[in-house]
Amino acid sequence: MFAKINLRFLNFFILIISTFSANITYLNEDNFDKEMNTSNIWLIEIYSEKCESCKSFEESWKQLIKNMDSLNIGRINVDEIKGINLANKLNALENGIPAIKLIFSKDNIEDIMDGTEEPLPNAKTLKTRIIKILEDKGKFKDGKYINNEEL
Repeated sequence: MFAKINLRFLNFFILIISTFSANITYLNEDNFDKEMNTSNIWLIEIYSEKCESCKSFEESWKQLIKNMDSLNIGRINVDEIKGINLANKLNALENGIPAIKLIFSKDNIEDIMDGTEEPLPNAKTLKTRIIKILEDKGKFKDGKYINNEEL
């Protein structure tokens, strides 16, 4: 019976994890250029599974991306060689991790936060920053995000 309960829990846990990660694209130097050729705006988190600040920021990240339907959501794991190579190309490690960037194109990248902020901002603060940048760039109208192809 104990094994049956553990197996049910494990299946439930896998379902929850797969549901959360279904809309996230894990980016690295191999797929970044291809993914950035889309016309959508990207919200990217740069993180490490070994970083304590990144671990404590995880819940804020989950809350932040819940209502970002019109944005592509990506993550770059710097624990992987191809991830750290991409993070270096984006100058994402200069001020530490976790870091969040808003990417309109390969040449149009806005910093939302970096690892120097103490305390790390919560989801509401980050959403306010993102909306301000989107508004300034004419990408937020009537309470909705406007991707590049809709302009």
